Amino acid sequence: MRTLRQLGIHKKHTITLNRYRICSVDAFGVRESSHEAEEFTLLGTQEEFLGVVPDGEVWISRLHFPREGMFPMTHALARLGARERGLSEDKADEAGLDAERAARENLTGEGYRDGKPHKHVPNRIYDQLYTTIPDPQGPVKVWLIDGCLARRWYKTDHAEGATSLFIPGCPATKSGWRETRTRMGCLSSRSTSTWNSA
Repeated sequence: MRTLRQLGIHKKHTITLNRYRICSVDAFGVRESSHEAEEFTLLGTQEEFLGVVPDGEVWISRLHFPREGMFPMTHALARLGARERGLSEDKADEAGLDAERAARENLTGEGYRDGKPHKHVPNRIYDQLYTTIPDPQGPVKVWLIDGCLARRWYKTDHAEGATSLFIPGCPATKSGWRETRTRMGCLSSRSTSTWNSA
C-alpha cells in the first residue's frame, strides 16, 4: 500500500557564502506551504518570495542540489550582489543568468546556445520514452529528458511548463517540458525528427 508523502519544506543549511545562508529545501513542500510560494522551482530569495524565504537566505531545490546546486547558487548570489549595487530587478536578473551560464560553461565545457537550437538534439539528453499520446495529427511522444542538459543548452532558468515559444529546439507543435525531479518531460510530435531519438 502506498503512503502519502509527508509535506514540509525540510530546510537544511548547507553553507554560508557572502553572508548568505545557502539552504536546500523540498521544492514541492515550499510550493505547497503558501500561495506566495507556488512559483518556487529551483531557487528563491526573499525578494522573490517575501514572507516565505527569510532575509539573508538562498533556497535551492534539494533534488537539484547534488548535481546542479552550484549553478543556481551562483545565479542567486550574482543577482543579490547586483541588487545591492543598485541595479534594477531586470538588470539583476540578467546578471544572475549570465553568471549561472558562465559557471555552467566553465565547469562543463559546454556553452549556452543563446536561442540557437541543435540541428539534431543530442541523444544524451533523452532518458527514456515515458508514453505516447494518440492525436489525430499523429502520435505525440513524451520523453523524460535530462533537465540539467536542457538548462545548460536551451533555457537556463527553465523548470516546467514551457513550450517552443520559450525553448528553441523543442518543436513548435505539440511541445513542452515538465520538471520531474532532475529530469524533465518533453512532448514531441512523431513527425518532428528533431526530438525523436535515433
